[in-house]
Amino acid sequence: VKNAAWCRNEIDRFILAAQQPQGLSPNPVADRRTLIRRAYFDLGGLPPTPEEVAAFELDPAPDAYARLIDRLLASPHYGERWARHWMDVARFAESHGYEQDYDRPHAYHYRDFLLQAFNDDLPYDQFVRWQLAGDELAPDNPLAVMATGFLGAGPFPTQLTEAEFESARYDELDDMVTTTGVAFLGLSVGCARCHDHKFDPIPSHDYYRLAATFATTIRSEIELPVPHAAKPEKVQVNSEGYPHMKHHADGRGYPHFYPQTFHLSRGDVHQKQQPAQPGYLQVLLRDGKQPDFWQQEPPQGWDRTSFRRASLAAWITDPQYGAGHLAARVIVNRLWQHHVGQGIVATPNDFGFQGEAPSHPQLLDWLAGELIENR
Repeated sequence: VKNAAWCRNEIDRFILAAQQPQGLSPNPVADRRTLIRRAYFDLGGLPPTPEEVAAFELDPAPDAYARLIDRLLASPHYGERWARHWMDVARFAESHGYEQDYDRPHAYHYRDFLLQAFNDDLPYDQFVRWQLAGDELAPDNPLAVMATGFLGAGPFPTQLTEAEFESARYDELDDMVTTTGVAFLGLSVGCARCHDHKFDPIPSHDYYRLAATFATTIRSEIELPVPHAAKPEKVQVNSEGYPHMKHHADGRGYPHFYPQTFHLSRGDVHQKQQPAQPGYLQVLLRDGKQPDFWQQEPPQGWDRTSFRRASLAAWITDPQYGAGHLAARVIVNRLWQHHVGQGIVATPNDFGFQGEAPSHPQLLDWLAGELIENR
C-alpha cells in the first residue's frame, strides 16, 4: 500500500490495497459516539446509555476503545446477541411446524448451549463438531450432548399416514443434510437430492452418502445434568440408541428411522436404487484422501451409536485435507456480515456458482487462515 501510515492492522492493508487502484481513499476516523454505539449494537444488540457514551467520550486513555471491546465481549449479552445470529442459520424452533405446530418443550437447551458456547469462547471447530456429534465425541459433557439439538431443530410433520412414513423420514434426512451444507459449508447440497446439482460440482451420489451418515439419527428426550440446574432436566437431543421422541404416528407403527438409506431416483422413495454408504462431498476431498481417512472409532465397549457423525465432523473441520478450509471461510464471512452489514461474499449461505463472488477474496482467505490458526 502507498499510505502505510494509515493502516493499523492487516485488514486495513487489504482494504486499502483494493481501494488504491480505484482511486478511492478511506473515510475519516469515526468519532467516539459513533464507535461506542457501533460496538454496543454489534456485540450486545442494544444501544449504550447516555452516561456510558459520555464516559467513553471523556476517557483520555489510549486503550479506552480496547477496554470497551473487552468489556462487551465479556458480557453475557454478547452470547445472547450472537447466539441469535446462529439460531437463524440453524433454523432453530421450539415447535415442530406444519399445521399442528406442536411444542418441543425441551428444545430450548440447544439455545442455552449456544449462549454458553459464545460466552465461553468455544473454539469454532469444536462448536461445529459438537453440533454434529457431541454425543459421540464428549458423551459425558452435557453441553456437548445439548449441542446435537442442531440436527433436530428443523420442522417435522407429527401427524402422518402410513403411506407417508418413509417419505417423511427422507424429508427429515434432507433437512439434516441441507442445513449442515448451508450452515457450515455455504453450499446448497439439498439441490442434489433429485438430480446432480445443476451448477455446483455436487452429484446426487454425494448427497445420499451424506444422508446415510444420519441414517439412524433421531430426536430423543433424555435426562442430563444441565449447567446451572439443581437436578437433571429433560433435554431434546439428536442421537442414536435412545428412545424416540413421541408423536402422533407412533400408535400406527412409525419407525422413526430405517436402518438402510438408499439412493433414490429423482428423490422418490418408490424408486430405490443401490444402498447408500456414508461419505462426503468429492469436491472437498484433498490430496486423494478417501472417507475412511476421517473414520472415527468408538471407544472399547461402545455400542450405542455408529460414530458416522463423529467421522463427518472430523472431515468438515479438517482444513488440510477435508472441508475445513471452506468451513472457515463461511464462518468468517458470517462474522464480517454481522459487523459490516454485508459479507465479503454477499450470499453467506451460497458460496457456489449461483452465489455472489467474493468482493475481496484475498481478505477472505486471510481471515479464514487467522481463524484456523487461532481457532
